[in-house]
Amino acid sequence: MLKRLIEKATRGRLEPVIGIAFFHPASLIATCFGVGRAPFAPGTCGAFVGIFLPFLLMYLANCIMDFFPEIDVSGRMVFGFILIFLFQVVLFLIGARAARIYMEKTGVSDPASVVIDEVLGSIVAWFTGMLILALAEGVGLISEIPNMGSSIFFLIFLFFLLVFLFFRLFDIWKPGPIGVIQETMHTGSGVMLDDVVAGIFAGIATNVVFIPIYWIFA
Repeated sequence: MLKRLIEKATRGRLEPVIGIAFFHPASLIATCFGVGRAPFAPGTCGAFVGIFLPFLLMYLANCIMDFFPEIDVSGRMVFGFILIFLFQVVLFLIGARAARIYMEKTGVSDPASVVIDEVLGSIVAWFTGMLILALAEGVGLISEIPNMGSSIFFLIFLFFLLVFLFFRLFDIWKPGPIGVIQETMHTGSGVMLDDVVAGIFAGIATNVVFIPIYWIFA
């Protein structure tokens, strides 16, 4: 099973694209501006792009909040989470439509070059993981991150690494409802939705591993 997962994660499945131009808006969105055309592990490349987008969105949120200096750090974090949530909703709607058009024009159901779903799924995984961390802090399961020197960088790196790895695991493995969605919903929404569920699973699994490690360093 592990061998099959590794093969599916790293195999480049660069099918010829017939029926849609590279610069067609639906193609640009569905392939994440050509990332999905990578000859090696296009899905993994899409997830890798997605894992960095929360950084950019949080930076954008902080830049906006600079115009409101009276808002404290907690308020900035809430605004950042709201911005990322709205971004996910918009990306799902746009991605589903782009994927549907792409599949209709190419005649291929859920082609490997469509990676906008992996981009969204990795963001959902990060978002779910962070929400669980915030909830864990709220109920006293973990304390607010203290000044731990270099350890904080290790924990941040570990969190993102776990999010990325668990998302790819669930996206490729497709257990339970993830596989059901892929097998039964052959639409643009179905292409996006199975990765959203995989992202939720990944966010939960990440904290099952991450929180005990956090206790060691806290």
